[in-house]
Amino acid sequence: MNGWSGSFDVATMIQTLEHVGEPVATLGGIKRFLKPRGLLYVDVPNYNFLLSRVERILRTNVTHHWDPTAHLYYFTRRTLGLVAKAAGFRLLEMTTPAPSILHKLPSPTFGKIADELFSRTGTGRIVRMLASA
Repeated sequence: MNGWSGSFDVATMIQTLEHVGEPVATLGGIKRFLKPRGLLYVDVPNYNFLLSRVERILRTNVTHHWDPTAHLYYFTRRTLGLVAKAAGFRLLEMTTPAPSILHKLPSPTFGKIADELFSRTGTGRIVRMLASA
């Protein structure tokens, strides 16, 4: 695979990084395949998701967000950013949008307001990160 180093403009990891044993090494390996200033998009479950915080207090798992048999790591905006920086990436954007059900309500404005609120508080369902190699 050495012939592919520095070949790609974009890499994505969607609901994957929480399942790998070595997140920093994994992102570092992806970085090798990206062109200079290539982009990495990652989304992972957010450990600080508001509903999941309530579930942990009540000791339930209705959302199935927390599966210790499958998820080796849990991330917040802060911890995902630290992992990306340790792998040599530069953070461009980090958000924690509102749960998608809030976008299905009749007013599209409500979804935009909810996204802003959940991202400002870091309590959205997922952490979305865009970073540059």
